[in-house]
Amino acid sequence: MKKIFIILTVFTLITVAIPSSVFASGGIQYGAGEWDLLYEGGLYLTTDSYEEIQVSSGGGNLEICVFDMSPSNNGNFIVEEQDPSGRDFVAYGYIYPDSSGQDCVVLTDLNSYVDGDNNKAEFVIGFDVNGFNETVTVRIRD
Repeated sequence: MKKIFIILTVFTLITVAIPSSVFASGGIQYGAGEWDLLYEGGLYLTTDSYEEIQVSSGGGNLEICVFDMSPSNNGNFIVEEQDPSGRDFVAYGYIYPDSSGQDCVVLTDLNSYVDGDNNKAEFVIGFDVNGFNETVTVRIRD
């Protein structure tokens, strides 16, 4: 009986002491509370049309950031979820860069848009500017 107790105690201590990542699969583990980069790149924004990008998101929250925009300029973005049957409106927002030329917006509670065989939400995000045309850097994370 004492041997069984010692074996169980040692086993419990080993399983608690070794991080669970040792037992995880070899794939990338994305988790809640961590930002995963979906897109980062330059976009030329104009006043007469939206420049669109598409990302696949796991739902939850979506962070939309614009960098390198002139602080005297501003813009808009629209987010739609793409399905084979068409697009569904998700959100509309404004871009007001700070003095360093950046602005970030976080959209929350997007789990209801996750669907399909890949269990992802396909978001199309369109950007434009209200002041003058310029190239900016856009980063999208979920």
